[in-house]
Order: sequence, then C-alpha cells, then structure tokens
Amino acid sequence: FLAGPHKKGMDEAGLSECSACHSNHKILPASAAMLDKVCLECHEKGSDQIKLASTFKRMYTQASDEIAQADKLVAEAARIPLYVDDYKARLTDARTALMESFPVMHALDTTLVEPHTRRARSIAKEVGTEIHQKLAARLWRIVGLALLWFYLLLTATIVVRARRRAAAERDR
Repeated sequence: FLAGPHKKGMDEAGLSECSACHSNHKILPASAAMLDKVCLECHEKGSDQIKLASTFKRMYTQASDEIAQADKLVAEAARIPLYVDDYKARLTDARTALMESFPVMHALDTTLVEPHTRRARSIAKEVGTEIHQKLAARLWRIVGLALLWFYLLLTATIVVRARRRAAAERDR
C-alpha cells in the first residue's frame, strides 16, 4: 500500500489507509468481491482503474477455481480411500499463495500479483494431475486384479474338471 498510488491519494483526501476501503472498526478481510464494489466508490466504471481491478479479480478467480477443482479431486480420492494428506497440505500452500496476492494488489502492479496467483494455479494443477494419475493407475490395478482372479478361477475349474475325469476313468 505504501508503495502504491493509493497512499498519496488517501493522504490528500484525508482518508485513513485501511478503513477507507476495508470499512471502519471491523476491518473486512480482503476478497475478490471487494474489487467489484470498493473500487467503484472512487473510480468510474470502465476506467483504467476498474479494468485493473477486473484483471486482479480474474487472476484471483482463476486460481481460486483451479484450487476448488483440485479440492474436489482430493475429496474424491479420499472417499476411495487413497492417501491424500500430502495433497491437502499442498493445497493449503496454494491457498496461502493466493491470499498473499491480496496485499500485493495494493501496489496496483499485475507483475507483482501474477507470481502469487501463478504459484497457486501451478500447485492446484500439479495436485489435479497427480490425483488423475493415481485414479487412472487404480483403475488399471482393478482391471489387472479382475484378470488375475478370472485366470485363477479358470485354472481352478480346469483342475477340478481334470481330477473328476481322472477319478471317473479310474472308476471304470
């Protein structure tokens, strides 16, 4: 905030640094929804500032959506059950990187925000890819196991029939 253009504008307008955007008394946590509402209090719709806020919101939302998709895959894998604690920890790291993007947005520089949202997206994509691979490998293990059981039952059936024939021939 101190490095961005809002500091000077807030000082000139006599506004407090945090509560001007984040509310009085109870400082509201940062959220993507704030970018739609708070920025319009001082900037006109369609202005460069609102376009920048939309860019920040898009960057945040894309990363958030990818984390949510990875979360669903982790939940699906946990129901199977597969070991997912490592994936949950990595998604916590992704959420942390995403939350770190909010304070950086005060500088109003997409090149500073983008590494945080990129890291969050990257972690979510990696987790999603790894879970998909585990689920696919699990499917092939099930197919292999089914083929093994089929082979064992077929072999057992052939052995039982062969013994019965041999016993029947001895009885003749």
